[in-house]
Amino acid sequence: MTDPCSSRNAAGNRTPELAALCIATGVPGGSVFGGIQPNTQAEAIFGGNPDLEQETSDTFTAGVVLRPSFIPRLNIAVDYFNIRVNNYISTLGGGLGGTLDLCYNTIRDANSIYCQAITGGRDPATGIIGEPNPPLILNANVAKLATRGIDGQIDYNMPLNFGLLAPTSRLSLFFLGTYTLDNKFFAVQELDEFTQCAGKFGQNVCGQPQAKFKSSARASLIDGPLTTSLRWRHLGKVRDDDDGTNYVVEKVDAYNLFDLTFGFDVNENFNLSLGVNNMFDKKPQLIGSNQEQGNTYPSTYDVLGRDFFASVNLKF
Repeated sequence: MTDPCSSRNAAGNRTPELAALCIATGVPGGSVFGGIQPNTQAEAIFGGNPDLEQETSDTFTAGVVLRPSFIPRLNIAVDYFNIRVNNYISTLGGGLGGTLDLCYNTIRDANSIYCQAITGGRDPATGIIGEPNPPLILNANVAKLATRGIDGQIDYNMPLNFGLLAPTSRLSLFFLGTYTLDNKFFAVQELDEFTQCAGKFGQNVCGQPQAKFKSSARASLIDGPLTTSLRWRHLGKVRDDDDGTNYVVEKVDAYNLFDLTFGFDVNENFNLSLGVNNMFDKKPQLIGSNQEQGNTYPSTYDVLGRDFFASVNLKF
């Protein structure tokens, strides 16, 4: 995050018009383009808003299902989706960084809701954001979202002529993937400017990592009462969404997890399952200052590491 009114803003961007806007939004004249941003992050208050209205959307989807006769038991489903959401409920400006950018670089109006949020969060004596009262970056019906992509699903079952617990067994393969062509976030729905969040992450606008490609695949061997299942979870690489700031980590590599499960049918009414998630104890990549929590995005990447589980399913 860069406060355009601070010394962190590039010298070439420090125009008289911007200086005047900084003063109008609470920066003392002698502190404009000075050391009023001591850290790369600043405090803000996020939360709900009782004045929110409903969102509206237009959705177009088209799909096809293929079951080729020359490959029995193979099913392929492909779906295209195109969704536009207006009056989108979003954190104001997409976050503190986005609110700063909209106030000082896009709208440039001290009376706009974006600049007013910043004004209320500056220290009137120093101009520092977050002191003593952090800016209110609340949810609002200010944005627009446009996303489109392709979902694909493949499942295939193949009988096998051998088995350890039964005369024959069966191999089941399943794949589910999504390729996101666009995920455009319009922080101001009245403007044509947007941030392409497909393949991006960051505190500036996009927030949680939104990989262009993600998938889940499973291979299961059903041998009588025993089912052995291996799952592969894949999340593609993502890049930081803030081109104006160079963070320690600008790219998060592709992320892969593997899970193993054993299920055993003791009888018709009793099933026992044992397994391990993240069997290779894959750690999330450390991100640094451009993270959400715990040096990463814990809602996207596994911060618990390898874990074992057991479950019982009873039918009465």
